[in-house]
Amino acid sequence: MVPSENADGIAVCLLDTGVNRAHALLAPVFSADDLHSVNPAWGTDDDHGHGSEMSGLAFFGVLIATEK
Repeated sequence: MVPSENADGIAVCLLDTGVNRAHALLAPVFSADDLHSVNPAWGTDDDHGHGSEMSGLAFFGVLIATEK
C-alpha cells in the first residue's frame, strides 16, 4: 500500500545512483522533493538501475513472482 501525501513516513537513506521516478512501482512513492544528491550536478535520476532496485527493496521488501 502506498501511503498518502499526508501520512507520516519512515525516512531511508540510500547512497547509490539515484531513483527512476518513472518506474510504475516507484512513481507513487517518491516526489521530486524526496530525492537529493551530494553534488547537485549529478542529478537524482538512476542511470544504472541499482538505486531504483535498492529503493524498491526498502519500500516494498522482496517481491517474488510465484507460479500458479
